[in-house]
Amino acid sequence: MYRCQLTLLALGSCLTALLLGCGGYSTPVDAPSSPSPVEAEQCTLDPAPNTLYSLAQCCKRDLNSNSSCRYYDPGSRYVVVKDHSDSKPQGYLTIPTDKVTGIEDPQVFTNIDVIDIWENSSFASYDFPAMPAPHMGLAINSKFARTENQLHIHMSCVRSDVDGMLQANDSRFGLYPQSSMFVTLNLPPRYYPYEIIKISQLGGNVNPWQAVLHIPHVDRSNMADQSIAIVGSQRSDQFYFLNTYYTGSHGTGDAEEILDQSCSAADLPLQFVPITPCRLIDTRGTQSGPDGKQPEPYPVAGQASCNIPPYAVAYSFNVTLVPSHPVGYLTLYPDSPILPNVSLMNSADGRVKANAAIITAGANTGSVYAYASNPTNLILDIDGYFESPTPTHPTLAFYPLRPCRIADTRGGQYLHAGQVQNFPISGGTCGIPSTAQGYSLNFTALPRKGTLSYLSAWPAGKPQPNTSILNAPTGTVVANAALLPAGTSGNIATYASNDTDLLIDTNGYFAPSGPGGLSLRNVKPCRVLDTRSNGGHPFTGRLSPPVRVAGNCGVPSTALAVVFNATVLPAAGPVGYLTLWPDGQPQPTVSTLNAYDGALTSNMAMVPLTNGSVDAYADGTTHLLLDISGYFAP
Repeated sequence: MYRCQLTLLALGSCLTALLLGCGGYSTPVDAPSSPSPVEAEQCTLDPAPNTLYSLAQCCKRDLNSNSSCRYYDPGSRYVVVKDHSDSKPQGYLTIPTDKVTGIEDPQVFTNIDVIDIWENSSFASYDFPAMPAPHMGLAINSKFARTENQLHIHMSCVRSDVDGMLQANDSRFGLYPQSSMFVTLNLPPRYYPYEIIKISQLGGNVNPWQAVLHIPHVDRSNMADQSIAIVGSQRSDQFYFLNTYYTGSHGTGDAEEILDQSCSAADLPLQFVPITPCRLIDTRGTQSGPDGKQPEPYPVAGQASCNIPPYAVAYSFNVTLVPSHPVGYLTLYPDSPILPNVSLMNSADGRVKANAAIITAGANTGSVYAYASNPTNLILDIDGYFESPTPTHPTLAFYPLRPCRIADTRGGQYLHAGQVQNFPISGGTCGIPSTAQGYSLNFTALPRKGTLSYLSAWPAGKPQPNTSILNAPTGTVVANAALLPAGTSGNIATYASNDTDLLIDTNGYFAPSGPGGLSLRNVKPCRVLDTRSNGGHPFTGRLSPPVRVAGNCGVPSTALAVVFNATVLPAAGPVGYLTLWPDGQPQPTVSTLNAYDGALTSNMAMVPLTNGSVDAYADGTTHLLLDISGYFAP
């Protein structure tokens, strides 16, 4: 049974014409690389009202048989298709492959795959249309507000005015199944009455089909009149359940109306809440690590150990890979039926490695999923989360800076093994003000005597946490990014297990909202640069042309900073360092990552933008991959 995000959508009356194209779309489902296209097969669709059923059969046989096909799950027997209506550019449908006429079909109470289609739709909606849970919704229309006799769940974004009304009235709604007290609200755009309650699950014994029967005017004999919608809330473990019904003049049974199928208002701004680093997951104990076969879920929200609230929309992690053998790649992502076409890190020689990551929260459980190409242990430390700013939840905006070096212990006081050393971050030449409450930092360790088991960093004045920032088991130079809270006098504390020099660079800080403050927008992980593409060659020195980010991977021209996972693939020997910085500015004296040993190496980088582009410089010959997971904009 799947768990994830929600959505809503609908199909117009000219359905046959909208769905008839053929195409070569293919979805990667089991590895972070696109499969080879297969020969397209023309698929003939039946006329309405059987177009959707015939389309589901086409997609079941071959996803390349029709340009509308997006995903097929043979285990739960459903497909996801794109609505090609011009008025619904972000519209998708979930359709069972069994013949189920609609909401009035008795199978909604007896067929387990139909019972769970709400949950499966919420899971699929992370990829279709790939928006954060609080702005997503699902809807099914009544028999009298549809043109097709095949059950289908509309997936898209919820209207901003509807979303606002639901959140404003959140405290009034009971939680099903503990409560069956529904609240009536007249919702835009036509202000028909909706019966509303919150629901804790979307599948199994607690599901929308059962919930609707607890409304006084509803029973199994009049299900044809009913229309149901599910809308995401600010909590990952609760959803809004909405019911409207066909009455003629006072209701059309068309819950699809509450959807914004262009997703024009779903660009959800998020701001940061830093916490003292906290160890969330360590699979070296009793918990299972990724097994190299299936994605492994790891709950985050609501975990007592780190006190992450259920309304967190994204998490800031330090991810440590602890393999006993080589690991081709590790990827970390929200619940989704499709593995993203990006990787977080690699360990070709089986060494311990760490990398920072900002990952969207899964919608149903607040979980993240980890998939590794080979069995490995995994450690997840968390140093903060992102949420939608509200008056009751103080958050911090991001203020980008030209990359700048704060500290360099070479030639000075290096970190002695087993001793805590504080570093001032605010003030100084990098322009971080005393009002900063959090920092975006890049740490580079240069071990002095061989190995460095681990380096930790945390806000000065707080107890040392049981977490780590980076590891250098082979003694090579290692870098890793981290988002950290400001400590006493704006300082941070560090601890090294072995003697090491340390570089600390910054590219921005977090402070209360004000002029110049930016908010995070998550995007579906996407590769914006791969210098290997189209027969490309490795480069040395400054990359030309600059990397164009705006206009690619869903990043708009208003973006002023981006979140990268940068990976170098050295082509011939060491890469002393890679530097990323805003295009058009002088190259700063900082580094993003290092690969002195010639190993494939990754690091997260939050890089300001100029002209929508960034520059890159490599001290060595290498290929470069840049995967983007979000951007910051006003």
